[in-house]
Amino acid sequence: MADRELSKELADLGARIEARIADMKQSGEFRDVHAAAFADVEARRTNLEARMESLVATGNLAGAAALELRRDVDALVDGFEAALFGIDAQARRG
Repeated sequence: MADRELSKELADLGARIEARIADMKQSGEFRDVHAAAFADVEARRTNLEARMESLVATGNLAGAAALELRRDVDALVDGFEAALFGIDAQARRG
């Protein structure tokens, strides 16, 4: 079912965000600029999760709503991946 798949994907993304922050803190790479980027991604993820839960609770997770959520989840994951790429590239440059 689409709502379970989206819920799992959002939960997986949350776990990836937390794991990446923990890794960066452990290695001493975590900076204020990273905190702001991760906070933005996590806020967007939390907002999407709340929207989805609301739609599921009211029985409205169908059709256009599901497509809109799918696009938003995909964009959020893509944004997170792009942020990680930028952070990794910056770390390699020193």
